[in-house]
Amino acid sequence: MSINFPKVPSSNYVNVAACIRFIYGQFEKQGILRSKKDFERMKKENINWDMPRKFLKFLYKELEEDNNFYGLDMLCEMEGHRLGDEAVLYKDKDKLKEMQKTYNKAIGFARKCKSYKHMFSVYYWAGRYFAKFGETKKAIKHYKMSIFNACKYYHKYFPVGESYYSKRLLQSLFYIKKND
Repeated sequence: MSINFPKVPSSNYVNVAACIRFIYGQFEKQGILRSKKDFERMKKENINWDMPRKFLKFLYKELEEDNNFYGLDMLCEMEGHRLGDEAVLYKDKDKLKEMQKTYNKAIGFARKCKSYKHMFSVYYWAGRYFAKFGETKKAIKHYKMSIFNACKYYHKYFPVGESYYSKRLLQSLFYIKKND
């Protein structure tokens, strides 16, 4: 079966990311990281992502057979976010380890399809989840990797005047300065 899923990174990740977020029932971008209000709301909800995960495992298999590294990259990034949400919500170290493995897979796929954004932004998200979980050393390590890779790939990804990722890199620097 051939799936009509983008094979190469575009300048607009929003459509693909939104599709996967809707499958998870996550209509906001960052889950528990978006705001204190969202974090509190999600703590009260009994979140069960079993059904979306079954579908996304099917999709993963199809994308893998098609060598669609961009699709695999996006799926791993989104799954990493949901694992991070679960790890923090349920104080689950195993989910945190699984999150890190999944994010590492996303970075591997990002290299294969030259998705420069994911070669640094995934480290940023991992840093945020580690910080929220209380794993300061791992948060610092991932924030540093995000900054290092952003410097390495900045010229290949960032459009002129882009401040969205610059703000994230500044957040990373402030966290490192405060905790290292």
